[in-house]
Amino acid sequence: MILTTPLLALLKEQLPDAEVDVLASPRNATIVADHPAVTRIYTHDHTWRGWLRVLPRLRARRYDAIFTGQAGKGLREGLTASLIAHSGTHKVSVWRAKRYQGLFTIVTRAPRRATHTADQVLHLGLHALGVNAPASSVAGRRYGLRMAEDSGAAERVDAFLAERRLESFIVVNLSAHF
Repeated sequence: MILTTPLLALLKEQLPDAEVDVLASPRNATIVADHPAVTRIYTHDHTWRGWLRVLPRLRARRYDAIFTGQAGKGLREGLTASLIAHSGTHKVSVWRAKRYQGLFTIVTRAPRRATHTADQVLHLGLHALGVNAPASSVAGRRYGLRMAEDSGAAERVDAFLAERRLESFIVVNLSAHF
């Protein structure tokens, strides 16, 4: 979810009156909880009951565009977008295997220089909106990654570092998908 925050900022900058909603798992919803570009967050728990509860609410919003930047799970992403969309909705996706491309109205391949997932997702928005800017140079400077702040977390980190007398450290996310 953090890797989509540059796209959220781009959408709000280019379309300031647009309402930008996010569909997220309960855990990922906290990441964009206070993002200034986000109007509403819809959560789902990947259960059938959860999907049956959230899909009609999303469909009722009658979106002009649905963006999906998750590279894997082409069938799930395409079906979800199709269930939410109405006939005039643009379903915008990162490049997918040919068998899934028909589920989307716009499929874009990021340039080779956009090696970071955040840059690839940002390219998706730049391409769909017709903004002519290289994603890799824009993401880091103009549309940085953003995460909701947790003041309690900062205090816990400070206590951890002080207790172990650490001045510098490296964090590695061992469970990262990409």
